[in-house]
Amino acid sequence: MKFAEQIERLQYLDQLIRKQKTGSPAELAGRLDISRSQLYNLIGYLNDIGMKIRFSRMRNSFYYECPDKDLEIQFSIKIITDQKANTIYGGGFVVLPSMKTKCKGYDQVYC
Repeated sequence: MKFAEQIERLQYLDQLIRKQKTGSPAELAGRLDISRSQLYNLIGYLNDIGMKIRFSRMRNSFYYECPDKDLEIQFSIKIITDQKANTIYGGGFVVLPSMKTKCKGYDQVYC
């Protein structure tokens, strides 16, 4: 399951950064079983949400600029019936006038 793997990868990355035991970018990418560019995408995402990450050549590790911030990731999965999915528009199309202009002429947008 790709989504769960991404969550676990983010949690593992957070642990390694907190312990300042990431190693070089190439080593860290290897530990996470991703490419260096994917690693930098994850780090960019964490930076975007306020978890400022830097790299120390002396320590050969990534570290948090503000280590007092915590990264908490929670998710849940709930199985629902097809009838319930239809009631909440699961898997349906939603078209709003404001979406048409933002989507450059597309008539339908997945919700």
